[in-house]
Amino acid sequence: MLNDTSAALVTTMIDLYGLLDDFPGRSEARGTPQEKVRFIEDEFRVDIDNRRFHGYLSLHEFEGLLFSAPHIIAKTLNAQNRENEINRIRNSFSSPEEINDNPETAPSKRLLDIFPRYNKVFYG
Repeated sequence: MLNDTSAALVTTMIDLYGLLDDFPGRSEARGTPQEKVRFIEDEFRVDIDNRRFHGYLSLHEFEGLLFSAPHIIAKTLNAQNRENEINRIRNSFSSPEEINDNPETAPSKRLLDIFPRYNKVFYG
């Protein structure tokens, strides 16, 4: 994509949670989760070395964002009758980003419990 001169900007959306240890800056990152993300993003930019590249690392699993609008994910998955379950989970936390509290209860795992046909690759 960076070789496409018509592309004004190239970016990413990679979640920090599953980042491999050999990712640029990953093993050297220190501080708060937000500071780690900023540091790794900077190292990622240095590694790619292209002014049009602006890598983005998401501090939280993408599916956490789906909990910001429970009615939409329920409708998208054609399961409006399960919206209350999504709301119950969402309302247990201050923000959707905080739902990512444990590998066994990560947002994608919670969605799979509610919607067995949820496909992380297709929907997430």
